[in-house]
Amino acid sequence: NAQEQVGQTYDPNGQQVDLGHNLTGYQTAGAGSNFLNWKEGNWSLAVRANNLEQEDPVPLAKQAVEYLETAFLPVPRDAGQISLQVTSSDYQSNRVVWQNEQQVYTIMNRDSMNSLKMAVSMTN
Repeated sequence: NAQEQVGQTYDPNGQQVDLGHNLTGYQTAGAGSNFLNWKEGNWSLAVRANNLEQEDPVPLAKQAVEYLETAFLPVPRDAGQISLQVTSSDYQSNRVVWQNEQQVYTIMNRDSMNSLKMAVSMTN
């Protein structure tokens, strides 16, 4: 079904990180990556950082939270998933996926913040 296609992942375990605006993220590490995830409404957001490159997911997460305080994402019917990477390798690196009735929308962009801006532009 459409909700499964969205592939929402949210793991409220791990080290708590204050992302500002009364949002708490949860940071976990594994398989050479560092993940920071949090929820905003029906959206789950995750930032992936590469441990081998000593990347930190927190600045990008805070930048996304700050942006989404004034820019509004589409409202998913049940679930939405935003997956961002600190360093993008290709156009599929950053994904915004959400369900609207029976349709599933997917936005992919090489630039993490551009993927958010594209999704915000589709809010009707």
